[in-house]
Formats: sequence, C-alpha cells, structure tokens
Amino acid sequence: MRALVRLTCLVALASLPAGARSDDAPAWKDARSVLEGATEWELFALDPDPDLKPDPKDAFRKWKVRGKTVVKVADARKALLAALDSGIANEAERVRKELDKGPLTGTGCFQPRHGIRATAGGQTVEVLICFECKPVYFYLGERMGQAITDESPQKAFDKVLTDAGVSVARRPEPKKK
Repeated sequence: MRALVRLTCLVALASLPAGARSDDAPAWKDARSVLEGATEWELFALDPDPDLKPDPKDAFRKWKVRGKTVVKVADARKALLAALDSGIANEAERVRKELDKGPLTGTGCFQPRHGIRATAGGQTVEVLICFECKPVYFYLGERMGQAITDESPQKAFDKVLTDAGVSVARRPEPKKK
C-alpha cells in the first residue's frame, strides 16, 4: 500500500506541467530567488530512513541529519543552484516526452539524502531533495511547493558534503535476481 501511495504521488507530481502550482504554493522561482540571494547555505546530508524518528534538535524537516556544512563561497552556491536548475529542466523535458507516449509509471519513494536551508530578504527557504525518486520539496515559511529533478545534480551536492568531511547516505544496491 505504501508503495502505491508513493507511486501515486510521483505520478501526480510528474504529470504537472512545469511551473504548475496551487494558489498558495510557492513556485520554484520563489524558492530559487531566496537561494540565489542568500550569502550562505546550510547543506545537509540526511538519513533517508523514513522510519527513524530523530530528536527534533537532530532533524531537518523531520529527517535525521547525518551531517551538514555551510556553503559560504558564492561560486559554489551558484554551481549547486545551476546543477539543480539543470536537473529540474532535464526532468521536466523527460516527463513531457513520456506523457506524449501515455501514462507515467515508476517506483516512487521519498527518501531524501540532501537538504538546504538559506535566508535572504527576510525569507527562509528549506529544500528536501530525493535524487533517487526525483521530488524536490521546498518550503517558504509554512508554504510548500514542489518540483522534480533528475539525478544529475547529486554528484555536485555529494562532493560539497564529502569535501567538508560529511558522510552521505548511499543508495542500497539493486537486488540481484
């Protein structure tokens, strides 16, 4: 049942046209604006186990924090944002092409291994990213929005974390048949 719910959420998310949103949901451009204007980001490595119930002081958006680093160098933030923008654009294009062929299928999950917190212009954005199943959930205050990405930005995010000595949770190896 849980897999079916995840699949349904993934298909619903993936079937939205790029930029689609409800009236109270922020668009990616709103979250991106805060990320772009921030002078530093907190970049989190998260434990993707949905059954963990971490102490709130050890959590980011209810996910256990394995470690984090502060990204102060503007060029590093720009590179991460460009990678994420590219991943979102690539996935939106892939979904558009797939929808032309018929209904989408997928395994669906939400096991984020990456998070970002940034503040600019009096607004804070928090971002949860699951490169495995592609959702990007972002929060501006109490408002939540979503986008989808492909896996391409993960290497850049992992590199920043591992260069800072932060351990990133690895995906499980596929089961052999």
